[in-house]
Amino acid sequence: MFWPSLTALFNRHFNRFLQKTIPRQASVSLSQKKLFILPTKSGWFFLLAALLIWLLGTNYENNLALALAYFLISVFLVSIIHTFKNLHHLHVRLTGSVPGFKGDATDIKIQFSSKSKPHYGIATGWPKQSSSVVDVAAKASTDAVVSCQLQRRGWFDPGRLKIESSYPLGLWRCWSLIDLDLELLSYPRPLECEMASMRPDMESSQEQGSVTTEGNEEFENLKAFKPGDSLKHIAWKQHAQGRGLFTKRYSDHHGQQIALDWSSLPGKDLEERLSCLCYQALRVSKTGQPYSLQLPGQFIPASTGPAHLQKVLRSLALYASTEGTMAGNA
Repeated sequence: MFWPSLTALFNRHFNRFLQKTIPRQASVSLSQKKLFILPTKSGWFFLLAALLIWLLGTNYENNLALALAYFLISVFLVSIIHTFKNLHHLHVRLTGSVPGFKGDATDIKIQFSSKSKPHYGIATGWPKQSSSVVDVAAKASTDAVVSCQLQRRGWFDPGRLKIESSYPLGLWRCWSLIDLDLELLSYPRPLECEMASMRPDMESSQEQGSVTTEGNEEFENLKAFKPGDSLKHIAWKQHAQGRGLFTKRYSDHHGQQIALDWSSLPGKDLEERLSCLCYQALRVSKTGQPYSLQLPGQFIPASTGPAHLQKVLRSLALYASTEGTMAGNA
């Protein structure tokens, strides 16, 4: 109990320190106060080896061993300066991000720029996630793409971004934890569900006089064969498998509008409903059919295209502020 409490106390004080020292902003210049440096695991072994050589040289009065020990310790100490300067005055700026689906990784674009000197081996990433490593030339800019996993739906704050380097010898690790004022839009994770829950928007369809006919535009389902059905629509593959004689049914959805309706998904909690509606929106958008979205207290009229899909996904992402709560049967 003591150790977890001590760790939590340290984290609280450290986070307060970071908020004062490295405030939330879209661009950061890594000054001296924003950098931290400690030996790496290899650095500690390097120092231990140098000390052992020094002890042996002292014990046996071996000047060559002492000279080697002093040289290794000098290299260890001088490398602090080079590792620190490799990050010092590096400018970091957020240039863009894209929405994604809950549980997936999305890409964030970050630009590194240098005013005078080159910077090598700059690793960028969120703690416990993969990092992107880039080099920045002198008086130039370099773009990096960093992946971040979206852990919940809605506006997601990934936390502080870690920028670190152990250049040139890997004996020291210099790093900074910056907050780029970043919030990522996380859509519900698509959950495959029965498409029967999508009902035609009858009011809009009647207004436009649209109908659904059996044509040859899009496969819909299989039905039992009846005398008079076209032979070219017979499902020969299923017949060869011994499943019986079926006819392929096709539908012409020209002008038909689909209503993605919250109330058509009873018995599911909030997140399951949103995930099903997200899956349906993605699937219907591929057909080119107009579709609308009906949520409790929200309605998006039927339309098509990427902009309409983004509008629908955004509404699903931001619907209700608390995850996991039961939604009303609206």
